[in-house]
Amino acid sequence: FGGGLLEAVSQNPLPASIRVRLNPDVDPAGALRSLSAEVGRWPGVEEVDTGLDWASRLDRITRIALAVNGILGLVISLTCVFAISNTIQLTVVARREAIEVMRLVGATEGFIRLPFLVTGVAQGAAGGAVAAVLLEFGYAYGAGLFPELPVRSALSTAGGLVVFGI
Repeated sequence: FGGGLLEAVSQNPLPASIRVRLNPDVDPAGALRSLSAEVGRWPGVEEVDTGLDWASRLDRITRIALAVNGILGLVISLTCVFAISNTIQLTVVARREAIEVMRLVGATEGFIRLPFLVTGVAQGAAGGAVAAVLLEFGYAYGAGLFPELPVRSALSTAGGLVVFGI
């Protein structure tokens, strides 16, 4: 802006400021309150602007989103249990004649149940693997959209998804 601009003012017109990053494991609203109270007591501090209202709203929205996420997860899980239960019943009804023939020739209950268990395990493992692959693509897409966020790979949860599917 020119060489003599700083000589035109008697003191620095811009206020001194400190930028602070909070630990993500700590309650942000409480940390901001205690930090602003502490910094406000320092000599030479005229004003402390923490954005506490914004942080409180964000914390409240995050808590609501987590609660909604938990409720939706519970509803979806119960729906899956209901669908799986009905599918098992329909499969048993469809194979009723084969089951009856097995019983007539002396097959044990374990021998009769074994094909159902093997089929269920295979389908559950395949479903978990498909979910892990789709989640990996979703993580890769999210990492491209938001490069500043720490997005981890879905491969760390792939084993859990397969076991949960089974």
